[in-house]
Amino acid sequence: MITVSDNILRNVFYIRVGKNTGTCFCINYRGKKYLVTAKHMVKKEDTIDIDILKNGTYEHQKAKVFFSDNDEVDIIVLQVTIDETIKGINILKEQPNVEAGQEMYFLGFPFGMVQGEYSYNNGYPIPFVKRAFLSCANGLNGYAHLWLDGTNNPGFSGGPVIYESVDEQTRRPEQYLAGVISSYRCDVKSVLKEDTGETTGYIYQENAGIINAHGKASIIDIIEKNNI
Repeated sequence: MITVSDNILRNVFYIRVGKNTGTCFCINYRGKKYLVTAKHMVKKEDTIDIDILKNGTYEHQKAKVFFSDNDEVDIIVLQVTIDETIKGINILKEQPNVEAGQEMYFLGFPFGMVQGEYSYNNGYPIPFVKRAFLSCANGLNGYAHLWLDGTNNPGFSGGPVIYESVDEQTRRPEQYLAGVISSYRCDVKSVLKEDTGETTGYIYQENAGIINAHGKASIIDIIEKNNI
């Protein structure tokens, strides 16, 4: 079990886009900072209005939106003015590989929940942290698509997926960005009568414990193809 680093915690934010609320995070790629979140949070427009929660109120900004060429990738990169106190999660093109069964963590604000402590992170709330394990991946080195074993909740959409590995040069453990939370799978089940076990005709959805995330390679692809 790992402890999520201070730098990761301080770079995850509560975002509102219209009526949608979720999670975004700041990355630092080659010295430039961007916000990243899930594509399904927004309409497909070049510029959008976003609100970031700080000190219990929303700070409004206009953001330029960049999408992947692949419509199935649930990631967008936002170009906005970013506070100088925000350093960003370093994202590297070449990172240690992930392995099936590896422990991972994802961060965000489930059900719009925010704990009331704002002083720790310059007015920004600290995200919730949940643990998962890598079940399967399409392209382990590129992290194209990740499926995690864990319990996701509404509100984590757009949050980062983090893993830890030993840096080959320093031989010290470092934390890396694996991808972005997109959704979770639900099973549809029938409501049964207690006495007979027969179906009532009603159904309900149950969290299946399979989390869908898109890999960090798509973030880099969006940045480089749009030359931002």
